[in-house]
Amino acid sequence: MLTLMAACGLKAAYSTAGARELAWVLGPSCWVARRLGGVQLAWEAGAGWISHQPRMVVGPACAGVNFMVVAWLALFFSQQAHCVGMRRKFAWCCASLLAAYGATLATNGLRIVLAAHLYGADIYAGWFTRERLHRLLGVVLYCSALLGACRAAEACVSSQAPRRTSSLRLAPFYWYAAVVIGVPLANRACVRDPVRFAEHAVLTLAVGMAVVWLWRGIGRLVDRLCSRGARS
Repeated sequence: MLTLMAACGLKAAYSTAGARELAWVLGPSCWVARRLGGVQLAWEAGAGWISHQPRMVVGPACAGVNFMVVAWLALFFSQQAHCVGMRRKFAWCCASLLAAYGATLATNGLRIVLAAHLYGADIYAGWFTRERLHRLLGVVLYCSALLGACRAAEACVSSQAPRRTSSLRLAPFYWYAAVVIGVPLANRACVRDPVRFAEHAVLTLAVGMAVVWLWRGIGRLVDRLCSRGARS
């Protein structure tokens, strides 16, 4: 309950924050983007980090705090049952937060690099706009990073832990949908632009589930290969 309350408090605190308040996420994310793909971004007061070639702004909407909250909750609740005692649970809570922060920086950096390379691509027409591609790219990367982080956390658990069911493996995506779709519905933020929110919800659910099923297929293939290797 304390972890859930802390995560909700983090989301509420930064839901209306500007670029300066989010510098602890945006700054390192831009550093990762520069290291990964050579994207040069310079700070501009009031806007965020700006790249002049291509022309793009990395501002509050690119901070990924929602993803960090989702990753924190998904990581903590996926393995907290295996932590006996409050000290171990608290330690796992802190470790989950640090892991979520690291995953956010890495995913944000990769998203910035890909967005910079795709911005000038001649692939946009009609409904398929730069904004929608950026949104789709975010869903794919964030869902993939979330599922990968939870899979890695599961691999660190003792081999004596019970085998996870399909519903439990889908739990990270449930957390993702609850935060990015459920919260705007609960606080009625969706009524400001219901058409855009409906499009956002449909794209998030459709693309997110496609990523989930892809990860499930990859996971089953890896499990089969590992089992065959163990038998041989």
